Amino acid sequence: MLNYFSKHFNLIISACISILIFQLKFGLDKLIPTNINWLMEVRHDWGQHYLGWAFYRNESWTFPIGTIDSYYHPISTNVGLTDSIPLFAMPFKLFSSFLPSDFQYFGIWFFLCFLLMSFFILKMLTRYNFSKIQLVIFSVLFTANPVLLFREIHPALCAHWLILAAIYLYTKPVDKENALKANRSQFILLIISSLVHPYLTLIVFGFTVILPIKNYFYDKSLTIKQLIFIPVLSMFALLVVWYSVGYLSFSGTVDNGIENSFGKYSMNLNAFFDSRGYSSILSEQKSMYIGQYEGYMYFGVGLLLFGIFTLSYFLLRNIKTVQVKKYFYFLPLLFFCFAILLFSVTNTVTFNDKILLEFDIPNFITKIGNVFRASSRTFWVVFYLILLFFAVLFSKLKINNIFKSSILIVVLGVQFYDIQLFFKGKDFDFGTYDTPLEESRWNPILSKFKQLKTFPLFDFEGQKKPYDYQDLAFLAHKNGLTYSNGLSARMDRTSQDFFTNAEVSKLIKEPIPKGVLYVTTQKYLSNFSVSILKHNASMSYMDGYFLIYSQNDNIVVNQNKSETKMLSSSMASLDLHDFEILEEKIVETNDVKMNLELIIKTKEFIKIKGWAFVEGSMNNEKDSVFLILQNKSQSYIGYLKSKDREDVTTFFNAENLDNSGIESINSFSGVRAGIYQLGIGIREKTGNWSFRKTDETVEIKFD
Repeated sequence: MLNYFSKHFNLIISACISILIFQLKFGLDKLIPTNINWLMEVRHDWGQHYLGWAFYRNESWTFPIGTIDSYYHPISTNVGLTDSIPLFAMPFKLFSSFLPSDFQYFGIWFFLCFLLMSFFILKMLTRYNFSKIQLVIFSVLFTANPVLLFREIHPALCAHWLILAAIYLYTKPVDKENALKANRSQFILLIISSLVHPYLTLIVFGFTVILPIKNYFYDKSLTIKQLIFIPVLSMFALLVVWYSVGYLSFSGTVDNGIENSFGKYSMNLNAFFDSRGYSSILSEQKSMYIGQYEGYMYFGVGLLLFGIFTLSYFLLRNIKTVQVKKYFYFLPLLFFCFAILLFSVTNTVTFNDKILLEFDIPNFITKIGNVFRASSRTFWVVFYLILLFFAVLFSKLKINNIFKSSILIVVLGVQFYDIQLFFKGKDFDFGTYDTPLEESRWNPILSKFKQLKTFPLFDFEGQKKPYDYQDLAFLAHKNGLTYSNGLSARMDRTSQDFFTNAEVSKLIKEPIPKGVLYVTTQKYLSNFSVSILKHNASMSYMDGYFLIYSQNDNIVVNQNKSETKMLSSSMASLDLHDFEILEEKIVETNDVKMNLELIIKTKEFIKIKGWAFVEGSMNNEKDSVFLILQNKSQSYIGYLKSKDREDVTTFFNAENLDNSGIESINSFSGVRAGIYQLGIGIREKTGNWSFRKTDETVEIKFD
C-alpha cells in the first residue's frame, strides 16, 4: 500500500487537493452532469457557454465541425467562439443521443483544471529538495492561486495547467535521445490548447517555438532542419485545427479584431497587489481602464510575503558567485517573457489611474493586439514563472526543514485568510434550470414554431432585463427552434447589419411567414405596425413581451387581465403616419444636421431611422421633426415619431439633443403620383422652420 502511494503520490495528492478546492469553490454537486441550474442562473458567461454546447449538440455534423447554425441564426457561430470548450463539446456531441437532455461537462472541466494544475506543479517541484508536506502546501498554494480563482467566469481560460505543462517541458532536461519526445509532447499540448481557447494557444505556441530553439542552441539535441520543421509543422497543424473547428474564416466578415481596442485590456503595473476587492487585507486599487480587470495578477498577501521573505533571505545568506553560463538555456524563455511583458502592458504604460508612458509601436503588433485585445492575459506565463522561481529559491535556503514547513504553513494560513472571498460563492438550486418565464404557457406556443426571432435580432444585452436572451434561448433550445439572438466571442458585424436591415425591410414589404415567432418589447413595437395593421399579423402579450406571428399559425395565448389591457392599449398606439398637403412654402435653409441611418421605401410606405436637429442648437426638447416630400408642383409633410438619442447629446457635447432621434413608418396614402425628393424639416419651439433636402427620391405610382 505504501509503495503504491509513493509511486502515485503526485496523482493521489492532486486528486485530494482538487476535491478540496473544488468543494470550497463550487461545491461537489457541480460535478453531476445533469445539474445545469448553476450555469444558467448566473445569467452571464456561464449561460453563454452552456447554451453554445446545448445548441451545438443538436446540430447536424457539418464542416467546419464546430458550426452552430441554430444559434445566432441565420449568421451562425461555432462552439469555439461560444467558449464552450471544443475539446469536450465535440466528443460529447458524438454521444449526444445517449446523454440526458440536461447535460453539462463544465463542472468536470473545472475539476480537471484543478487536478492537472496540481499534478504539474508536483511534477516540477519534486525535482527539488522538498518534503512531502512542503510539496502538498505548494500544490495547494499554486492550485488555489487568486489568478486562477478569479478566472472562474471563463471556464475555458481556467486551463492554466497548459501553461504549467509547457513550462515543465521547457525546464525538463533533455538529450538527443528524448528531445524529439519532448517536442512531440509540446506539439500535443498545442493541439489540445487549440481546442480549448485561442489565448491559451497563443501562449502555448510561444513555448512551441522556444523549446526547439533551446534544444538546438543549448542542449545540442536537435538538428537545424528539426529546429525549422517543428515550429512550421506546428503552425500548419494549428491552422488546420482552427479552420476545421471554425475559429478561422476566410469570408472576411468576422471581426477578429476590434479597432483601437489594443491597450484597453492592458495590465496595470499595480496588478501584483491590486486585489480588485477579493482581499481581506489589501484594498482595491484604481485602474486606468475598466478592461484592466483582464490583467488580474494578484498574488495574495501570503504569497507576496513568501516572495519577499525568500528573496531577502537568499540575498542576505546565500550570496555567492553564480555560474551564469549554467543558466543560458533560460535565455529564449526570458526573451519570450520580455515580449509578453511588452504585449501585456502595451505601449500605454499605466499605474493606478495614471498613464506613465506612451510610445509608438509597429502597426502589425497593433493588429495582433486588436485580435488578442485582452493582451494582459498572456502575462499568466510570467506570473507562474515568478511563483516557481520563489519556490525553487526557497528550496535553496539553508534552513531547517521543520522550520521551512512551518513557514509554509503560516503562508498558507495567511493566503487563505486573505483570499477567503473567492470561496464565498452564491448557492444555486440543484438540477434543471427554471426560467423566470411561465414555461407552462411558453412551451405549448413555442412547440408550434420553427424560428424564434427577438427584435432586434442580435440584441444579446437584453430586451426586458439584462441577458434575458438566455432565457428565451433556453426555451428555444428545449423546443427545437432556431434562435436569432446569442453571444459569441467574435461577432460578424457586417452580417448583423445586413440581416437586421433586411428584417426591418421584410416586416414592411411582406407578411410574417408561418412558423416564425417574433418576441419584442414596447420600445420596438412600432417596427411591426405594417405587419399588424396592413398584413394582419397576430399579436399577443405575455410575461412582459409582445409575441407577433402570422395569423395562419392559429395560436391561442391565454392572457390575464393586465396582459389583455396592455395588449389593447399597445394595439391602439400602433399607427402609420399619413402625409398631408403642405400648404405653406418651406424654403431650404441647409441648417439641419442629420444622419439617416436607414431608409426603406416600398410602393405604399417609407421607413426612416436616424437623427436630425438644427445645427447650432444645444437643446431641441420642444422641436418637432417632419419628413417632407417635394417636387415642382406639390409638397407633402409627414410627422416623424421621435426617439430618444442620448448618444447624439453626448457626441455633440450639447445640453439636450435627446429629442433628435427619429424612427417612423409613413404611408403614401393620399399622396399624388409622381417623383418626389425627400427632405427633413424641423419646426422649432419658436415656430421657425429649418429645412434640408436629401439625395433620396421616391417614386409614387398606383397600379
